[in-house]
Amino acid sequence: MATLFVVQPRFPLVNSLFSASSHCRGWRVRPFTVQKLNPFLSKSLTESKKRRTLICAVNQDPEESFKKTVEVDRLIDMLRDANPRDLQKLVVENVLAFNEGFWIRLAARTDTCKSEDDKKDYEELAISVMSIVDCLVHKTNEKIESATDILKEILKPIVDGEEEINWPPRDPEALKLMEKDIIPEGARRATR
Repeated sequence: MATLFVVQPRFPLVNSLFSASSHCRGWRVRPFTVQKLNPFLSKSLTESKKRRTLICAVNQDPEESFKKTVEVDRLIDMLRDANPRDLQKLVVENVLAFNEGFWIRLAARTDTCKSEDDKKDYEELAISVMSIVDCLVHKTNEKIESATDILKEILKPIVDGEEEINWPPRDPEALKLMEKDIIPEGARRATR
């Protein structure tokens, strides 16, 4: 079940924003709640250039979301402290952690840096991690293509003219040809 967080901003209340305005003197303007969202008020807030309220929807409960954020922060800290060799190892070990949430958190940490040096460090880290992940994806695709070619060669004896595979194979000669592609000649002699 999704959880909705509403964080009130550090801006003055809506009442004080409109109190000095002459055309709003007779109006009773109240801060809105999630249950009572006035369409006029929400329209004026969305047209405003400053963000008035931060709303985050999360698919987990708050505690679980917080734990995941802490885990991502730990990973970012480990990656940041690692030397180039260890960085590659960490990226390979945690390749499934580099999802959308990781990149959003890394961008958030980059945006909240106080010094330009820290920002550059995070940007360089992001570039390094992206290039390592890209290299992993490229190598994985090459291995998949290679394995696909090998599998096609193994299955060639049982593929009919329309490139359909009849399974289980009934032709004993086709099975022997498949076995020949799978098991090397020396290993077959040893088993007989």
